Amino acid sequence: MSKDIFYTQLEQLVEAGNTTEVLVLLKNTQTEERLKYTKKISKLGKYYQEYVLEEGKSNSYGYRGNGEQRSAVSLAVLASCTYKDFNGIWFIGEKEFNQVLEWYIPDWLGEYVNDRASEGWIRAPFNEIDYVYELNEKGVFKTPLTERTWATIMVSFSNVELFDKYPALLEKQFWYLFDHELSINYNPWDEVIATLIAQGRLDKHRIVQTAVQSALTHTNQALCGWHANLLAKIGLTDQDIVGFQEDIFQLLNSPLSKVVNEALDTLFKIAKEKTFHAEIFINHLPILMSSTVKATINKVLRIVATFDKSHPTYKEGSAVALVGAFHIQDQALQTKIAKQIIKYAKPNEDLNAQLAAYQDMMMSETKTLLADYITAEAIVLGEMVEEGEMELMLIAPIDTVEDLIFHCSSIWSTDNHYIFDQTVDAVVRLSPEITVEHIDQLLPAFDKAYKKIKDIWSGTPKQNVIAFWMLEWSRMLMEDTTLDTTALEKIYKKHSKEELYSHSQTSLADVKLEPSNRFKYYYSAMRPYLTIYFYSLQLLKEKRQFPILSLPTHEPFYIDAVVLVDRLVVYQKQGELIDALDLQIALARLNTTTFAEGLAHAKKVLKGELLAILEFYLGEGEIKEESEDYYDVWRLAAALKYPHEAVESLANDRYTKEQQLYCAGWLGNWEVIEDSHTYEDWDYKTKKKVEKVFTHKKLKLEQIPYDINTSVLFSRVNKGMPKTAVGNRMGTVNLMGLIKYQIMDVGISELADLMTITPKHLDAVLMAIVERCLHYGGSATFEVAEKKALQGVFTYLLQMNEVTFTDQFYLFYGLAMMADDKVTRSFAAEYWIKEALHLDQKRLGHVIGKALSKEYVTIKRLTDSIQGFMMNVSVQHNQALQELIEGILCEMNETPIKGFKSLLEQYVEVLSTNQTKVTNERVMELVEAWSKVSTTKKAAVLIKNLNS
Repeated sequence: MSKDIFYTQLEQLVEAGNTTEVLVLLKNTQTEERLKYTKKISKLGKYYQEYVLEEGKSNSYGYRGNGEQRSAVSLAVLASCTYKDFNGIWFIGEKEFNQVLEWYIPDWLGEYVNDRASEGWIRAPFNEIDYVYELNEKGVFKTPLTERTWATIMVSFSNVELFDKYPALLEKQFWYLFDHELSINYNPWDEVIATLIAQGRLDKHRIVQTAVQSALTHTNQALCGWHANLLAKIGLTDQDIVGFQEDIFQLLNSPLSKVVNEALDTLFKIAKEKTFHAEIFINHLPILMSSTVKATINKVLRIVATFDKSHPTYKEGSAVALVGAFHIQDQALQTKIAKQIIKYAKPNEDLNAQLAAYQDMMMSETKTLLADYITAEAIVLGEMVEEGEMELMLIAPIDTVEDLIFHCSSIWSTDNHYIFDQTVDAVVRLSPEITVEHIDQLLPAFDKAYKKIKDIWSGTPKQNVIAFWMLEWSRMLMEDTTLDTTALEKIYKKHSKEELYSHSQTSLADVKLEPSNRFKYYYSAMRPYLTIYFYSLQLLKEKRQFPILSLPTHEPFYIDAVVLVDRLVVYQKQGELIDALDLQIALARLNTTTFAEGLAHAKKVLKGELLAILEFYLGEGEIKEESEDYYDVWRLAAALKYPHEAVESLANDRYTKEQQLYCAGWLGNWEVIEDSHTYEDWDYKTKKKVEKVFTHKKLKLEQIPYDINTSVLFSRVNKGMPKTAVGNRMGTVNLMGLIKYQIMDVGISELADLMTITPKHLDAVLMAIVERCLHYGGSATFEVAEKKALQGVFTYLLQMNEVTFTDQFYLFYGLAMMADDKVTRSFAAEYWIKEALHLDQKRLGHVIGKALSKEYVTIKRLTDSIQGFMMNVSVQHNQALQELIEGILCEMNETPIKGFKSLLEQYVEVLSTNQTKVTNERVMELVEAWSKVSTTKKAAVLIKNLNS
């Protein structure tokens, strides 16, 4: 058959969607003949399966081909393409595979199935083990299926009947399930394996060895735990465990507590047996005792307790090894360990030396128990050195064009929060010195900016705003007739010929940052940067050089007040109107330690309303509002100076005192409430749907008691944003209103970065974090976005000087100390260590205690942080910790909450270390009540004894 006849017929039949005739044509054409047209047929397949804009619709997409056309072309592709050309077709249905494989098997079929398995998803019909096994037996896979492929297919078929039908699978393919990290733990394979062992079809020892190896080598924690737990599911007798104990001992080397605990549970069953390898167990004790998991220590103690009668020769050796667990400062656990040591060993030089090394970590009652083994010494803590505010690091300036070129070469990989401000300030200032040679050296940066716009969804708001700004800058350069920008134009035109993304019908030449086009979402995220974005482009367009006022001078985002005054002088000397929002951000970023020097300098070199603003904000000056130009600047200065107090003289219909309080992050009363939801669930006993109630604790915040029309408030922000040609100045906008608008308009991931704009006033951002990340205390499904937001907030807080500790701050911080995320809690503890002497510990304790009293979260989150990070840091830290715990205790009820004993024990320890008595009457009243409750009686009595 000639080329013209075959391909023309095929093309016509596909267009008609005639699958029956396509199959006839393919079957009647020799394989060699069909494969000659592999590329053309592949191209035909891509054509019909392409996603295109639907005719007559502006924003709706669908396949170019209808269902029959796509089915017909799929048959042609399967029967006529090499694997290279087939791979370009993204979807072939099960029906088409079955229709072709009845009469033709492509050489690349095995390779195709293996590749899908490596991607983690095998499409039908190759996800059916029966289908694949039968094909394999016929020898159709010229490229053999890999071990991972077999495991990926088999993992979903967890039933004994499979091996009844294909017993040969037990020889090789079954064992591949253990070698690869697949979802075996989501299927009842443990039941299947137990049944096959009971039937004598699987070797029990081989299963144990394989499961142990998998538990130690896999990286997925849940999967490792499943393999370790398999030992408890396969019916091991005590005799079996004795025979396999050398294999099981290997699990004690795992870094995962789940695996170790499963092994300890299994070994405990034979610990009393004389055949138990006690010496090997003793050798593992040092590592086991270093665990931070109490459950692991308790399981070890349970086994060691059997040595008294079963393995007496190892009693003293185990006692010495147990000392290592004293690093866990839990009184109940330490008491268990101490009693076991006393029972198993008399005081001796080796044991006493071991105990002495851990004496600083022992709690007071533990020291009393071990009085015959150690020389009691009071804990000697160092004094905390009050260093004042940490010295801020100066940001290296960009002084030359060469510096700018180097800066632009790394702009996309630099992770700081002033990268955009610094870039545009340098370009505006150095633009008169930039030559054609310099532009050529900047070409890679422009090229990267163009690519970043095409890949905008993967960039951060800072990266995206830089990319858009550099696009506009490059356009200005190309419009400058005095410059030869041939090379730049070539790159620009290359990108302008391509669609930004598939079917967008937009190229780089059409791109403009506006709130109404397809970049609306990104425009919103970039809103805080737009004042500098538009104003700097205006300066470039008009070829004028003025500094960016809000450019930080010191890490991470602070401005020296003296430097700000010098920048203002440049504007005042030339009579240039200052951008109001730029000045507001600058004021919010001022380093408070430079206020006095900045004010003195301002009085010498500034005059008029600018001087009045600085005299008011930096000193004790009066409000002297004169012009409309600084309307929002005055109100921002007042909001920074008096965060939650409305200044009457500045309030009017445009910006009421109620609006100021709202934008400042208003906080009224708050409480913990129970929130219940009713849902239907299937009851397997009654075989009916039944109603169930799910109850959880949540935070209820009192709403602001004012009528706030947010649409009016935020419309001012929108009106201030430029919507015309690039280079137009922004209208006046209140920074606090802008921040509040951003909080309402952007996602959780953008919230923390707002702190870099107003480090002097964080309350609005912190309240947003509370409402969106900490509103459910007991969440077990804490999302990644929330974790990152909380960690981002603490990353900034740890770098900041003189944070204002308001009620909003204490609410955020108290809840964050008990957050679901361990990393967040460790950051919170680190911040407590940094700021212990500046924090009001009673206010913080009030927030934590109020939440805990209603069991908003489990108290273990807090006690773990106290134990792991906050105890015995220094004398002053321990004094602060005592105040914090007392603040918490004052909010508790006479009926202790679950886990409360641990906090009381820690309080006893702090009192003992501080050698102080309880002076808080409310605390002593509660202690008296707690002394009558069994769970807290012991700790409460100790507190009373310390006070006697």
